[in-house]
Amino acid sequence: MKRGTTHFGGVLTFFLLLIAITCTYGQKGKTGNEPDTILVKDDMVLILEKNVYVPQNDTTVIIPPRTKYRLRKNPYQTSEAFYKSLQTKTDKNKLTREMYNFLIVRSDQNIADSVRLTDRKEDYKSFRGMRIGKIYYGRVPMFQGNVNDTLKVAVNKLSQILNKWHVRTRDKVIRSNLFFREGDLLNPDQLADNERVLRHLPYIQDARIYVMTDPVDSTVVDVIVVTQDQFPWGVDPDIKDENRFNLTITHSNMAGLGLQAYGGVLVNLKDTLSKVGYKTGFRYDNIAGSFISGKIEYLNSHGRKWLGIQFDKDFLTPRTKWGGGLSYNIHRDDSIHVSYQDTVIFYRYSANLQDYWLGRSFLINRARRKRVIASGRFAKNFFLDQPYVEPDSNVVFHDKWAVLGSVILFQRDFYKTNMVFNYGPAEDIPYGFLLKLTGGCLDDEFYERPYIGMEAAWGKFFNHAGYFSFEANTGGLIYDEGWRDVLLKAKSYYLSPLSRFGNYKLRQMGTLYYALSASDLSGEFIRYDGQIPGLNEYKIWGKSVLVATLENSFFTPWYFYSFRFVFYGTLAGGIISKEKNVFANPQWQGSVRIGLRIFNPSLVFNRIDISLAYLFNNGGGSSPFRYDFYMNRHYIHYLNNIERPEMVYE
Repeated sequence: MKRGTTHFGGVLTFFLLLIAITCTYGQKGKTGNEPDTILVKDDMVLILEKNVYVPQNDTTVIIPPRTKYRLRKNPYQTSEAFYKSLQTKTDKNKLTREMYNFLIVRSDQNIADSVRLTDRKEDYKSFRGMRIGKIYYGRVPMFQGNVNDTLKVAVNKLSQILNKWHVRTRDKVIRSNLFFREGDLLNPDQLADNERVLRHLPYIQDARIYVMTDPVDSTVVDVIVVTQDQFPWGVDPDIKDENRFNLTITHSNMAGLGLQAYGGVLVNLKDTLSKVGYKTGFRYDNIAGSFISGKIEYLNSHGRKWLGIQFDKDFLTPRTKWGGGLSYNIHRDDSIHVSYQDTVIFYRYSANLQDYWLGRSFLINRARRKRVIASGRFAKNFFLDQPYVEPDSNVVFHDKWAVLGSVILFQRDFYKTNMVFNYGPAEDIPYGFLLKLTGGCLDDEFYERPYIGMEAAWGKFFNHAGYFSFEANTGGLIYDEGWRDVLLKAKSYYLSPLSRFGNYKLRQMGTLYYALSASDLSGEFIRYDGQIPGLNEYKIWGKSVLVATLENSFFTPWYFYSFRFVFYGTLAGGIISKEKNVFANPQWQGSVRIGLRIFNPSLVFNRIDISLAYLFNNGGGSSPFRYDFYMNRHYIHYLNNIERPEMVYE
C-alpha cells in the first residue's frame, strides 16, 4: 500500500507542472554619451534593444553609449528551481523517472514577445555600405538554446545527452546558404532576406544574424550567423478510420548535411489490390551552393505506382536573376476512379508527366525591391496506357501539352513578428504587390486552343488596423469564336493587430473566398477547395462558391513552468450553387471549431493543436463531428511561389 501511494504521489507531483506563474519587472535605464557598466545577477534578465540576455551566473555587462536597456526579474527562474525539484522527486521511483526523462527537455522561452509587425532590415541600416570583415558561425543547442542568448547552455541531463549526440548542421552547409561573403559591402536588405531564408530551412529551427563594428577599423564590420537546429526526427501518423492509416518517419538533416529523407507505410485493410503499400523519398536544398533544390520520390500503394524527380530554383530575393524548374514523373494506376458526374468507371492507366520552366528577373527599383520577371514553361501529359476517351468525355485523360509564358511586375518584402501561429521562432509575413499576365496554347489530342490569364495580388500592414491581403486569378480558353472554360478565383485575408485585455492578447484572422466558373459552355466544376476543413467535398460541386471564415486566437499570459496556452475558435460558412449566380438556389455548408494550442519548448514536440469541430450539411453520411490532433509549425506564404507561368485551373 505504501509503495502504491508513493507511485501515485510521484505521478501527482509530475503533473503539477501547471501550477504557478511569476513575472515582475525591474529597473529601466539609458546610457549617456559614455558606456555604462551594470551588474546582471543570475536571477535577472537584461533586455538590450531587441536582444535578450539570460546569464547563468552574476555577470558584469558593458552597455554601449546612448543605449536603452531594461533589467527584469527572470520569470523563468522559478521554472529552473521547479524542474530541479521535480526531477529530485520523480527520481524516487522508476515510473515517474521514465516519464520525466521522456517528456521534459529544457529550453528557453522567448521572453521578449513581439506584439507588432517589424521590419527586420531596420536593424542593419546603420551598417549600410560598410565592408564585411570576418564571418563567424555561432551555434546554440538544439534543446535549451536561444539565438538571442548564445551563452545559454543546457542544464537538464537529457538535453545535454541529446545535444551531445545530435549531429549539428555543418558550417559549410550554413555557408553555402549565405548571400554574402567576406569583403562584400553590407546590404541591410540582403542580411534580412538571408536570415529569413535560413529560418525557413527544414532543418533550422531559428536563425539570427548579428553585426559588430571592428574594434580596430570602424569602416569594417564582422558578421555572426547564429543558428539553432531543428529536431531532425519526425513521426507523422495519419489515422483515417479503423481500416485505413498511414505512418511516415522523416529525418530532415542526415549527417548534418541538410539531406532530408522519409519513408512510410500506407495501410488499407479493405483494398482488394494490396492492403499495405509504402513510399520513400529524398530531398536536398541548395545543391552545390546553387540554391537549386532536388527531390526524388517513389510510391507503391494500393494499385498505384509513382516515380518522380524534381529540381527547382525559386526567386528567393530581388537579387536572384534566374529561376526555374523541371520535373519528370511516371505514374501508373490500376485502381477504381469516379468521374465528376458520379459515374463509376473501371480502368487502368499509365502516364508520363513532364514539366519545365525558366525565368529571368530584372531589378528595376533596388530601393523598393521592385522587379520584372519574364518566364516560359512547357508541360506535357502523355498516357502510355489510356482509358477510352472522346472530345467531351474523360477530358482529364486526354493527351495534352501546353506552352505558356508570363510577365510579372513584382514587389515583395517581409514583416517579422510572432504570436500569429506560434510562440516560438519568428514568423515572416510578406507584403507588396504583383501583376501577372499569362498567355499560351493548350494542345489537346482533339483540339488546339489559346489560353489567356491574369493575376493580381497585394498585401500590406496598417498601424492600428492590421494586415490585409488580396489575390485574384482568372483565365480561360478561346475557341468557337469566344471565351470558354473561364474560371475566376479571388481570396482576401485579414490579420488583426494584437488586442490587449490586461495581460491577455487577442488576434483575429479572417478569409473571404470566391470562385466562379464563368462560361456557359464550361466543363469545369468547382468545389470549396479546402476552405472548410473536414468537409466531404466529393458530392458538393457547382458553378460558383462563396466562403467566409473567422478565427479568434486568445493568447493567455499563463506561464505554467514553460507551458503557454492559446485558445481559439473558428467559424466558417459557405454557399455553393449550380448556377453562376452564387445566391441562386445555393446549398450551404459550415463549421464551428474550438481548439487549444499548447506551446512548450521544454517538450520534444513543442506545439500541440487539439480541436473539435461540428460540420453543418457535410454532404455525406459521415458523422458531423471532427476531432483533430496534430503537431507542427505554420508560416504564411502569400505572394510566394508565383513566378512560374500557370493556368487558373492548376
